[in-house]
Amino acid sequence: MTISRGQFLSRSAKGGAAVLVAGATLSQLVDTADAAALPLGDTASIRLLVGAELLASDFYTQAIDASVTSKSVTKFLKLAYFNEQEHYVSIAGILSGEGVTAAVSNDVTYTYPTGRSHRSSRSSRSPRGSKRSSSGRTSAR
Repeated sequence: MTISRGQFLSRSAKGGAAVLVAGATLSQLVDTADAAALPLGDTASIRLLVGAELLASDFYTQAIDASVTSKSVTKFLKLAYFNEQEHYVSIAGILSGEGVTAAVSNDVTYTYPTGRSHRSSRSSRSPRGSKRSSSGRTSAR
């Protein structure tokens, strides 16, 4: 089965959110408990999430290091990078609780296209006469 990068990140984020919410909710219901080992499929999904967090962190590092954005965009990129690091620590903690060592950034090599994309620069922006909201959605002016 082949999935796109967008599908991979979307599925990973949804799965990670479900794991984190379920874990936080269940932890409030019990004082102490002996945790049973996670099923193999869950451990594999969490390892996939670690990879997604590492990819996101690397992407934001590349974007910040490129130094081609305004100060406000760079500030957002740095905040997003910080958030990705927090997510990584949280998800890696789940794995370490299972006795599994989480991947770290030096374990993975990412490659990015060089030069300009084959798409025109206009295709990545909001259409004329529209305004992009902070959520990324486009609305008519």
